[in-house]
Amino acid sequence: MTKEEVFRRMIIQFAASNMLSLGAVADLLGVDSKTIAKWMTGELVPHSSMQKPIEEILRSSCSNSANNSDT
Repeated sequence: MTKEEVFRRMIIQFAASNMLSLGAVADLLGVDSKTIAKWMTGELVPHSSMQKPIEEILRSSCSNSANNSDT
């Protein structure tokens, strides 16, 4: 699996597991919802300089969601 495919799946899984709309994911990542849609379909891939920061945001948000559900 390519890095692009891994990234695409990570965004899809993040949105689905947190029940977030494209707009909510876009707001979280600071991009347009059309950009998220293109990332999710594989039409576009975030620039390599953006991939690591986006991965960190997604992981951080997942951790925060898990911690909040424990209370």
